[in-house]
Amino acid sequence: MLLPHLPSRADIESRSRVGRLRLTIAGVILSLLVAMVATGWVARADQRRVAAELARHGVVLADSVVEEVHNVVEHLKALGGLYQASEEVTQAEFLLFVDILEPVPGMRGIGYMPVVDSEDLADFEARMRKMIPGYTVFELDGSDSRISPGPRPEYAPVQWIEPAAGFSDLPGFDPLSDQARRLALDRARATGEEALTPFLKLASEDETDGFVVYWPVTDVEANVVGYTFAPMDLNELLDGQIRGAIDGETNWEIVDVTGIPVAVETSGKAWATVLDLGGRRWRLTVTPQRGSHILVGAKKPILDFLLVSLLAVT
Repeated sequence: MLLPHLPSRADIESRSRVGRLRLTIAGVILSLLVAMVATGWVARADQRRVAAELARHGVVLADSVVEEVHNVVEHLKALGGLYQASEEVTQAEFLLFVDILEPVPGMRGIGYMPVVDSEDLADFEARMRKMIPGYTVFELDGSDSRISPGPRPEYAPVQWIEPAAGFSDLPGFDPLSDQARRLALDRARATGEEALTPFLKLASEDETDGFVVYWPVTDVEANVVGYTFAPMDLNELLDGQIRGAIDGETNWEIVDVTGIPVAVETSGKAWATVLDLGGRRWRLTVTPQRGSHILVGAKKPILDFLLVSLLAVT
């Protein structure tokens, strides 16, 4: 009778080693799978954190733009009220009133433009020359040189603007001669509300990063008799708002998207919104600056988790 073959001690130890090795490999694979899944979860959580930080910064900037434009409009309304309350506002009265207005970030100046019928233009220029020697109504050609205004039923020349030092070449300029400005003025007249121009180069600037806010001034019969206006510098407006808590953390960009269908998408890389202001639509996009605290800690939780996972495996 043959006895069954019994494994030797070496065979038992070999099989045991193989079993332990398989268990170890299975454990390593399982640990790595868990680490990969968990790392992905940590990465997505961190992306949500970055997106939330960008949104916080973006909301601050968006609210600031809306608030400051609103403050400018209130200034223009107040100045318009001065003209509605008086048959004629002298230069001294204009200066005195403007002097009591509090400054608004980005607001480079404030002024008034009367609506002048074509048959009254010569008399208006004559009266203005008594106060501003050499005053004449003009428009600009393609090279920004002064030329006589073309024939139109009416004109809206700049009468006063303060601070005068920064806009010494502006009195007499008729914005109805410029299409972008004329469209804004037409909107202000039609709606009875504020109207903004597209981005343009202000009289005192070299870059196309400004815009003008207009407010229609009406008489007792609701006829538009003039416009108060304020040239605005967008960079100054926003730079004045990003100091402090969000300074050095984000970059911003504003693009005029009026008349353009825009799909706003936000992520951990950028936050965006669309602002509707005075007949214009602006897309504000906020992105993190390189080295900002928003991104400095972005990869650390992931690296820490991978290190712990690898230590656990070994």
